[in-house]
Formats: sequence, C-alpha cells, structure tokens
Amino acid sequence: MRYRLAAALSCLILFPSLGVALGETKPYQIAVAKFDFKDTSGEPTNQDAKHSEFLVRFDETLNSALKNDGSFSILPVACDGRPCSLANLGLKALLDAAATTEAKYLLVGQIHKMSTLVGWTMFAVVEIGTGKTVCDRFLTYRGDTEEAWTRAAAGVARDIKLHCLK
Repeated sequence: MRYRLAAALSCLILFPSLGVALGETKPYQIAVAKFDFKDTSGEPTNQDAKHSEFLVRFDETLNSALKNDGSFSILPVACDGRPCSLANLGLKALLDAAATTEAKYLLVGQIHKMSTLVGWTMFAVVEIGTGKTVCDRFLTYRGDTEEAWTRAAAGVARDIKLHCLK
C-alpha cells in the first residue's frame, strides 16, 4: 500500500500533466455575446453615440478582464453579420451560434441606465449544451462616464469568476 502511494505521487511529480492534483486547471471556454444597452433615464439630450462608444469599450474591457485573468478562454461567436447580442438574436440563436465553437458556456447581458447617477448590469452564464443557466446576476454601478462603464465591466468579470464559474 505504501509503495503504491509513493509510486502514484512520484508519477504526479514527474508527470504533472497527468493530473489536476498539482493545481493545473484548464481555463473555462466561454463565448461572450455583445451586451445590450437600455436607457430609461428620460434625459432630454440624445446620448446614443456616446453610449454606443461606451458599450464597445465595455465589451472590450469585459473580454480583456476575463481573458487576462487566465481562468477563461474567450471564443468568438459568428452571427452572420448581425450583432451577437441577446436582444438582436434571442437566446436560442445565440446558443446555436456558440455551439459551433468549442465553448462550454455563453455569457449574455444588458446594461441599463436608470439615471445619470445609477446604472446596472444584468447578465447570465448559460451552459451551451443544455441551455441551463449556471448563474444570473444583477450588479449596480454609479455614473454615466467611460470610467464608470469600464469599472462596471471589470466588476462583471470579477463577479463571474467569484460567483458563476469557480
């Protein structure tokens, strides 16, 4: 018995790729849909152009934060020239598009501007093979600036790691 244990430990030390016992894990394969944006603030000034820019940066920051963490491998989703977001395609079409990748999970979400001071992000991580929601979360943030949206994106990435895929 003692010799078998010693032999098994020796194999793990000499050949670390044989097991996860030494702390090596594969990154989560995740397809990330574009987040949607909704503005119900009622502000009189048209801010569509500004929010479109913020949304592009939000998506870039979110993808970078997930990728740079090392826990996630971001896989692109092809949507036949249409924006790859939940509002544009619906969940079934996004899951079908994500199923053509090697991703196991799909991230979808929305940013909602309630006022100049308050916004929120709502997102869900869905298992592609089953369509089962792994987690869905609702996070608030303050401000309607590029910095506020960047912080919100980083917060979503952090929250996914802490509460959705650990």
